[in-house]
Amino acid sequence: SIAAAVVPATVNINGKDCPVTAIGSTVFSGCTSLASIALPEGLQSIGDYAFSNCWSLQSIALPQGLQTIGNGAFNSCTSLQSITLPQGLETIGSYAFYGCTALASIDLPEGLETIGSYAFSECTSLESIALPEGLETIGSYAFYGCTALASIDLPEGLQSIGDYAFFNCWSLQSIALPEGLQTINGGTFAACTALQSVDLPSTMLEIASGVFEDADLRDVYSRAVAPPSIYDDTFSQSTYRLATLHVPAEAVEDYRSATGWVLFDHIESELPPSGIGSVAADASLATYADGTVTTTSPAGITVYAQSGAKVLHAEAATSLSLAGLPRGIYIINVEMDGQQQVMKVIH
Repeated sequence: SIAAAVVPATVNINGKDCPVTAIGSTVFSGCTSLASIALPEGLQSIGDYAFSNCWSLQSIALPQGLQTIGNGAFNSCTSLQSITLPQGLETIGSYAFYGCTALASIDLPEGLETIGSYAFSECTSLESIALPEGLETIGSYAFYGCTALASIDLPEGLQSIGDYAFFNCWSLQSIALPEGLQTINGGTFAACTALQSVDLPSTMLEIASGVFEDADLRDVYSRAVAPPSIYDDTFSQSTYRLATLHVPAEAVEDYRSATGWVLFDHIESELPPSGIGSVAADASLATYADGTVTTTSPAGITVYAQSGAKVLHAEAATSLSLAGLPRGIYIINVEMDGQQQVMKVIH
């Protein structure tokens, strides 16, 4: 029974001190009393299932220089509430945090390239997560069953979202897919029963069968001028009957005759402002902290939901609170004396 452990920075091998750069597979697996562990600087990888079923582990800080978290590394660490992931981390393996039911939030570092299959599946307390710029791949079932997940920020440059990646995320209310993404695989957002709106990028080419099955959408925004290829069951029947499809003005007639899209009863040539998902501007005009935007001088402040809908606005204001808005990802646009600042925040 081990309650605490310290992994040394070096080990003596044949009279020579050698740096510890890896935690081997299953080393601490099943240490159900392990509540804390200190890991050395210089660690580069954590092996497969290294800490799986460490039921008492509540938090862990991973050192700078770590590049890889192996498959199932923290699988079923049911008491794990927080974890610090370092800059330089490139890969989170399959099942890495599967079943970490106490994990409420996690910050993923820039430079992360791959989230493996089932990596955060069944993390039922996870409410929000911001995915970093540079992320290329989200594996199949990566966030399957994250029933508390109300918002997720998908970065530009994302190349692949695996099958059923967000299946059964009951609390997810809106999703904006990034420019550059061309396909959505089968069942990706199926059974997301609270999903109200989805924003599809202009680069979208194909949406597979069953992607939005049982999602009770009310607004679908498609920015592609050429209607992407879809199937009759890509969206649920209630979506076809009740949702409004928003498309570019010049493409309305094409959508009205395209396979799958023709099933929408309501098609309009109205889209929210494009480009609000890109964050690029003078960062000196305003700050955001504790749910409040604060400006350096009176300014126009506009808050958009992730779908692009305007939800708050104030003129000549020096602060604006988001306290009354539901948890989620918001875009804040600040205009002052001809200058503009855009911030993407998790509220």
